[in-house]
Amino acid sequence: GFAIIYEPFDERTPNVPDPILQLCCLDASIAIAPVLERFQSVVITSGTLSPIELYPKLLNFHPVCIQSFPMTLTRECICPLVLTRGTDQ
Repeated sequence: GFAIIYEPFDERTPNVPDPILQLCCLDASIAIAPVLERFQSVVITSGTLSPIELYPKLLNFHPVCIQSFPMTLTRECICPLVLTRGTDQ
């Protein structure tokens, strides 16, 4: 699941001690599982979830819609709009 990364200095300034300690999650399913348990509807967006078909299998859920777009810098931006109703409406 997780990795601890320690960098003793910035590569741009190797003579200046500037330690960086990072905790990196190597498996996104660890972070997403509690969200799926708590909420009935979830919209997941990411530039790094790959392969996209793997996460429903890992987390044992059935997605309503899966969409993947190829990466390009010339494409028009996508602006998603999500509308929901609470249980009191």
